[in-house]
Amino acid sequence: MTKKNILILNTTPYNKYLKDGDFIINKEKYNIFIISNKKRINELNSKDFKEIFCCEMNEEDKILQISCEINNKNKIDHVIALSEKTVLIAAKIRDHLHIKGMGYNETVPFRDKYVMIEKLNDKGIKVPDFSIITSYEEALNFFNKYKKIIFKPRLGIGSQSVQVIESKESLEKVFEYIGNNIYSYIMEEFIEGTMYCCDTIIQNGNIKLCNVTKYLGSTLDFSSKNSLGFVVEDDIRILDKIERFNEDVIKSLNMKDGVTHHEMFLNENNEIVFCEIACRIGGGNLVEEFEIMYGLNLYECSICLELGEKLPKYKKNSICAGFIMFYYKDGEINEISYGDLLYNKWIKSYEIFAQTGNKALVAKHSTDTAAYFIVTGENSNDVTNKLTSIKNQFNISYVNN
Repeated sequence: MTKKNILILNTTPYNKYLKDGDFIINKEKYNIFIISNKKRINELNSKDFKEIFCCEMNEEDKILQISCEINNKNKIDHVIALSEKTVLIAAKIRDHLHIKGMGYNETVPFRDKYVMIEKLNDKGIKVPDFSIITSYEEALNFFNKYKKIIFKPRLGIGSQSVQVIESKESLEKVFEYIGNNIYSYIMEEFIEGTMYCCDTIIQNGNIKLCNVTKYLGSTLDFSSKNSLGFVVEDDIRILDKIERFNEDVIKSLNMKDGVTHHEMFLNENNEIVFCEIACRIGGGNLVEEFEIMYGLNLYECSICLELGEKLPKYKKNSICAGFIMFYYKDGEINEISYGDLLYNKWIKSYEIFAQTGNKALVAKHSTDTAAYFIVTGENSNDVTNKLTSIKNQFNISYVNN
């Protein structure tokens, strides 16, 4: 049997490609070429790959050149991109080399937040009022209309550089911060409400599975708050509303095969309002949460869908799950305390990255964590109470420099 050739664009930890210690992709069926950034290159096991190349993902011309060189010798059949930073360049490679999968025009609405929200607005999806930013005067008029707005980088990741504006003074400071880059941002009215996300598996244009998670706070608070919790939603009325909205958004963007991470608000009027969507796996511990709920690994599912392979079987568990992430603050870590917290059997897994004596900087994005804890419980309320217990017991103290 002739092997097919896969190109992976990698910024993902190597262990995400493993299942029970083995590489997810069948090396008897595929030759695997990988272009990895420098941060991840030394994690790779050379036995898993036909060839390994090192290149940063913002070096698009170099990546395209390497891809063409690989393709000239070994016709590439599939391109795999599992992170936000790699989906657009993967789409360009598919277009350039006529490879099956999402092309550039299909991928841009999942990456460029202005294209995304404009397209959904045209399709009748409820979105926040929004505008491209062309001048300070236009932004000031928009602010005066809503009194609380946000600026988002069009190609932003993990809430990084998202600015909440609640005064004319803060608007002026944000304009100083973004400088000549105003065209790379959009502005939106600020939506008051509870944030949710849907992590969805789509095959042949149909939703196969969707997990709805409630945020116990705002992803925008990572630089000012100590922690953020997440819990699987189990209220049928909310689930029905969110799942229908999620399906409408995915159909509007014509997603055929893949995994999406979709965030939305349940506002004060009990309406679902779009926030943003990505054609990749959700961050934080959403992968582990999904696996507890369904026994499926989203990395494996994403790869299977890209390769046209059969999805693994799954069964929904009767328990509920959630997790909490703790964020770094500025200063030297003086003490990490958690009492007898780790004796609780309902803590399914945890990791504490912070170490006493280390100097830390405030979190730069919403998944820049000092520690996390994943828990299970009987229902959403039970999990929420357990996350609150962890929040009250776990503490990192700092000595400011």
